[in-house]
Amino acid sequence: HTVLVTSEGEVWSFGSDGWDGRLGHGDRRAHGCLGLGHLAACFTPRPVPALAGTPVLEVAAGGAHCVLVTRENVVMAWGLGKFGQLGTGSRSRQMLPVEVTALRRKNIIGVAAAGSFSGFVSEDGSLYMCGCGWDGQLGLGDREGSMYPERVESLCGLRVKDVSAGGRSLTVVTEAGAVHTSGAGFEGQLGRGEQARLSSRFEQVDEALFGRFVLSVSSALGHVVALTRSGEMFSWG
Repeated sequence: HTVLVTSEGEVWSFGSDGWDGRLGHGDRRAHGCLGLGHLAACFTPRPVPALAGTPVLEVAAGGAHCVLVTRENVVMAWGLGKFGQLGTGSRSRQMLPVEVTALRRKNIIGVAAAGSFSGFVSEDGSLYMCGCGWDGQLGLGDREGSMYPERVESLCGLRVKDVSAGGRSLTVVTEAGAVHTSGAGFEGQLGRGEQARLSSRFEQVDEALFGRFVLSVSSALGHVVALTRSGEMFSWG
C-alpha cells in the first residue's frame, strides 16, 4: 500500500488493504491500512475520509500500518498494531486514524515507518521509537520492542533531523550531517562493515562518509542511499 500527502495537507491512500486497516478507510472486515472502507484493493488514490479537514504535515507507511503528524503536531496511526507499531499501547488493529497520545506536547515534526515499527522526530531533535524490536531496529539498547514511543537515549544531544526506516533497520541523519544506524545489518545496510550484523544501539557510519555532510537518507529492505550537501550520492547494503 501507498499513502501520500498533498500540498493542501490531504492524505490519500491506495493499494492492498489486506486485513489490518492499513488504508485507513474504515472497513472492519479488511486490514484497515488504506482506511477507505472496502474489501478490495484500491487501484487509484482516494482520500482518507477520517482525516478530512485535518491538514497533515507528513505521513509514512509501514508493512501493514501508517503513521502521520499533522501541521498542529498531532501524531496519528492506524492499521495493524500487533507489535506495538501504532504506539497506542494496544495490539489491536485500528481501522481509522487514532491519536498517539503518548506523543502529546512532544512537538513531533517527522515520522518514519517500515515493517512492524515506527519512528518519530521531535522539534528539538529527539527520536522516539515503538513497535517490533527483534533486530534491535528501535535502537533502545535491547531487542524487546515497545508498545509506546520511547526516546532513544543513545542519540540524545545529537539532534536528529532526518530518519528513514528500512525493513529491519533504521537510519538517521543528525544536525551535524552524520549518519547513524541500528537494527539488522545482514545485507550491509548498517554501513559499518561486514562485522556489523545486528545492533540494538545507534552507531555512526563514519569510515566511507568521513568529512562529508549528509543531508538526507532513504532506506529500503536491505540497502540505504544518502545524499550529501555537495550533491554526492552514497549507497550501501
